[in-house]
Amino acid sequence: MPVPHPGPRAVGSAVPALALVLAAALLAGAAPAARATDPAIQDLVNQVSQARLAGHVQRLQDFRTRHSSTDSVVAAANWLIGQYLSFGYAPADILEHPFVASGRPQRNIVVTKTGVSNPDDIIIIGGHYDSTSNLPTTNAPGADDDGSGTAGVLALAEILAGVPLDATVMFANWAAEEQGLLGSAAFVTYAFNQGFGSQIRLYMNLDACGYQGDPDNVVKLMTDPLTPIYNDQLTQLCIKYTDLVPAPMNPILSIPPPFGSIV
Repeated sequence: MPVPHPGPRAVGSAVPALALVLAAALLAGAAPAARATDPAIQDLVNQVSQARLAGHVQRLQDFRTRHSSTDSVVAAANWLIGQYLSFGYAPADILEHPFVASGRPQRNIVVTKTGVSNPDDIIIIGGHYDSTSNLPTTNAPGADDDGSGTAGVLALAEILAGVPLDATVMFANWAAEEQGLLGSAAFVTYAFNQGFGSQIRLYMNLDACGYQGDPDNVVKLMTDPLTPIYNDQLTQLCIKYTDLVPAPMNPILSIPPPFGSIV
């Protein structure tokens, strides 16, 4: 979104740690109370590295722009694919979902980790890797919006790469979101055309996690009528496993069912 922000700060571990708690506990089908002292969950949360996150954000900034109209967005997509391969995901796990925005080819990069017990239940955790700016599009480093969210998705994918999960998880990196959520909308169409759209139980969106104007330990949970049960559990889990302060809020965007989940 081309709005003026204070200068970006290095993304902390707050949102990825919270999402890890969700992935480790909720995807395993356990209630928060039952998992409150699970050392395995705490170990996963403790693996979130602020230095690692900051390194991802810096690398994304170094493209100078990831605007959808530039060649840099192609290079950024290729870099993301390389990261997932380095985490141990196979080429077959990585979908380069093609679509066209403003007459230009784009790619959503979506990595699938198939669930063990309930593979037909799908949770998507995503953020957009394109960027924009009020300045010329050749100068849109996008550290906060949404390099920080992209770094969070990468952190989750890396830490959970070797962890068996009950449900299937898709780690999604959207393209052309700054032109009107085009990448995620294209993937929704693709999901239903491929027959798995109705299997998606939750979408968790990581966007502008490194916004300098927010306290480092506050996590804003955007809640709409479809998501209170998830955000209630997130609130409990982050209190039990982290020092984060959850802040439920109204959604920034209103998205109609069945994809009304914006966190």
